Amino acid sequence: MGKNIFWVVGIIVLYCLFFTSCTSHQKYPAEWSELILPGDERCVDISGTYENLGETVKGRGAFMSTLFDFEETPSGVTQLQIAGTNNGKIEISAWHKQKLVSRKIYSKGNEQYSCSSKGVEIPIGRIEKSGAEAEGGILYLNKSRDGALVIERKTSAGGYSLLYIPMVSSSYEWYRFKPLER
Repeated sequence: MGKNIFWVVGIIVLYCLFFTSCTSHQKYPAEWSELILPGDERCVDISGTYENLGETVKGRGAFMSTLFDFEETPSGVTQLQIAGTNNGKIEISAWHKQKLVSRKIYSKGNEQYSCSSKGVEIPIGRIEKSGAEAEGGILYLNKSRDGALVIERKTSAGGYSLLYIPMVSSSYEWYRFKPLER
């Protein structure tokens, strides 16, 4: 009887893992302008002012301000300004028209960002207060030939759903934000 329970539990666990996991790995859209990749460990210059409302592979509707770990996501943000990159710090400022709403500074020395052949890399992550869900990943920031900021967001998440069934997911998503003149 003990061996049968082992097999039943094993099959249930495999079933749950198979049916409670999902992946979404988008490819870079062919209709978007070509990326400017550094090709080595140098930081690509991503400085500029960009619309907060961008587009995804599926169309418009992505807010850049939600991609970064602001203490609170600023409401009413119309644009984001990125400065630094090559001086060891990246400063991301959220603006509502001409008023500064919030500012986030990432330090290369504190390993809050790094540079690679894929672009400027910023690690992201969160754990729900209940402890039932955790997410981790990385943002790759680059510019395209038309001056837009392009962000590839790679994440993996895990947690529990009803009846403590484990769930895992993995996604690669692309975002594009048009430049603004400031």
